[in-house]
Amino acid sequence: MSEKNNNIKGDINKYIACDLCGEYNPSGSDSCKGCGVLLEGRSHIVESTEEAELTTEKKNEAGKLTGKKIEPVKLYYIAFGFLLISIILMFIGGVFDSPQPGVKSFSNMNQNPHSHDDMAAFQKISDMENALKADPANYDLMLDLAHLQNDSGLEEKAIENYLKYLENFPSNADVWVDLGVCYYKINNLTEAFNTMQKGIEINPSHQIAHFNIGIVKMAEGKTDEAKKWWKKVIEINPDNEISKKAKEFLNTH
Repeated sequence: MSEKNNNIKGDINKYIACDLCGEYNPSGSDSCKGCGVLLEGRSHIVESTEEAELTTEKKNEAGKLTGKKIEPVKLYYIAFGFLLISIILMFIGGVFDSPQPGVKSFSNMNQNPHSHDDMAAFQKISDMENALKADPANYDLMLDLAHLQNDSGLEEKAIENYLKYLENFPSNADVWVDLGVCYYKINNLTEAFNTMQKGIEINPSHQIAHFNIGIVKMAEGKTDEAKKWWKKVIEINPDNEISKKAKEFLNTH
């Protein structure tokens, strides 16, 4: 407290007015009961109790009209609650293991295995890019790099490498599906559908491709079409995990 404020401790006829929120505090207060800020350097002295009481009365009347003031701690929990709800809604999209290792569905595309060490992941990407420049015909390295770029949020670069790979290996259905996931992540729904459709043309029983196209159609607002694709997932194999998720989507949409 400032020297001026210390001089009024114990004086019931004087108040300390908070310059931040305007609350009148009893003499001797170190922090504001209204906003919690330390009063030293942020307050002034009110000589008359009438002014403080009148202001307090006005605040009470205003409170009756506007409702109770939400404390900062409550605001924190409200904000946290909204964040938690948002996260739950994102995970309703389905978080589960892919039945086909290496092939991405929209249920696991955000599960970055390198998230615990982003710097190491990006360093690895840089090293792989340099190695690929030295050996541009190393298609296994190109595909691994594309997968890592996809996992690390570098969709544009991943798309470039997937396309280069597919120029040489166009019959790889899984890569067409992974490419479609990249397009979906950058909100290019038309290309997401087209590339996954190519995967299905190569492998008509590709469950993840069917499942993902259902997600794309749902993103386009075409719920009935999405359901058709999820029903096909179940028809292909009704007993695995991705079929279980397709069933959940059918029940919730």
